[in-house]
Amino acid sequence: MRPTVYLAGPITDQTESQANDWRREVAAQLKAEGIHGVSPLRCEPLHEERYTTTYPDQRFGTPRAIGSKNLFDVRMCDMTLAYMPRQSEPDDNAQAAYEIEHPDTNIRFKRDLLPSLGTICEIAWAKAYERPAVLVTNDPRIKSHPVIDSCAGWLVETMEEGLDIVIGVLGGDTVNGKHV
Repeated sequence: MRPTVYLAGPITDQTESQANDWRREVAAQLKAEGIHGVSPLRCEPLHEERYTTTYPDQRFGTPRAIGSKNLFDVRMCDMTLAYMPRQSEPDDNAQAAYEIEHPDTNIRFKRDLLPSLGTICEIAWAKAYERPAVLVTNDPRIKSHPVIDSCAGWLVETMEEGLDIVIGVLGGDTVNGKHV
């Protein structure tokens, strides 16, 4: 049976390209090594310009369905590769589009400066289910957080480093420095 890797990373507020391009590229590289990459978006089509936390599909689009499927995937996969790139400040013209007001407290915060909250949960789920997790991030806030650090088996800055670890762990034996 082929080893599997759950591809955790930002989805909410991402365009189709932002959410999927890196996953497709990583899955192709893993496939070449005999490893199957599992995308959390495999049954969540894009309904608007950006992904949201809900969409009109009661089977896969509700928050409860999304969380249940992602928890199932983390538990069933051999490993999790979590991608949490540092978010940049929006320019002045886009500032308002990146602010969220909490409905109960009226507190406003910048949406794009938040880390991927679902990915944080998925890293913790991997730890709880004793599945190794490789965290790829260049965000100093994420790298220095003690709970996140304790849940990630590896913490690296580039996807190349992350892939090297996943392939090294799941890619089988090596012959002449090449995984077989």
